[in-house]
Amino acid sequence: MAIISCPECGHQVSDKAASCPSCGTPLAAAATSARVIEQTGKGLKAQQLLSILLLLVGVVFAIAASSGGGSSSGGIGLGGIMIMIGFLWYAVVRFRIWWHHR
Repeated sequence: MAIISCPECGHQVSDKAASCPSCGTPLAAAATSARVIEQTGKGLKAQQLLSILLLLVGVVFAIAASSGGGSSSGGIGLGGIMIMIGFLWYAVVRFRIWWHHR
């Protein structure tokens, strides 16, 4: 058992105490709340990044095709398809991240 100082009032408190007896500041909760555990897998993060990249490339294709002034609308169609696939892929990955979160 060690004696620590309360972060709020400076009173000497046991490290086993749940809260400071002088001011009531919770001590055990502060120690456990500082730890953050990452639970999203790297594969899902990579898929999320790729879906955003596909969406952005689709936007660039659509803008380039519409500003070209040509009569061909194949670029806009390809850009639109890339945007839709990228957005749907992103939505599915975000759902999977939410589903697997504990």
